[in-house]
Amino acid sequence: MFKHIYDKYCPMLYAVAMEITENKEKAEHLLILTFRTAFSNDDLLRQKTTHCITLIRLLIQKASAEFQSEEFFKNLQLKSFENTPFIQRLICGKLSLTRICEESQLSTAQAAKRIREEFNVLRNSLAEGKQLQKQYTASF
Repeated sequence: MFKHIYDKYCPMLYAVAMEITENKEKAEHLLILTFRTAFSNDDLLRQKTTHCITLIRLLIQKASAEFQSEEFFKNLQLKSFENTPFIQRLICGKLSLTRICEESQLSTAQAAKRIREEFNVLRNSLAEGKQLQKQYTASF
C-alpha cells in the first residue's frame, strides 16, 4: 500500500514542495518528512479525505515548521492548483468542505462532484507533466 501511495503522489508532492521552497534539496527534505510522518501514522492515510489532500496538507505543515513563517502560509496560493479552486481552498486549510458548501450554496454531493472533477483536472495535468518529463529525459 505504501509503495503505491508513494509512486502515485510523489511527483505532485515534489512539484508542490519545489513551488514552496524553490530549492531541490529542501523540496526533497520535505518529501522525506512528509512520507515518513504519513507512513508512521496509519490513521493519516485512513482519513475520509483523499490521500492527495492529506499528503499535501501534511507537506504544507512540514514546510511551515521547517522553512517558512506562519504569515507565508496564511496567504498561500499554489500555482499547481490554480485551476482547481475548491481543492486549493481545502488543501491550504482555508476552508472546510462544510464552509465551501455554505459559501458556494452547494449540497455536499454537488461539492463532492466538483472536487472529483477538479481531481480529474489535476490528474490530467500530472499525466501531461509525466509525459513531458519522459520526452525530455528520452532526448538525452
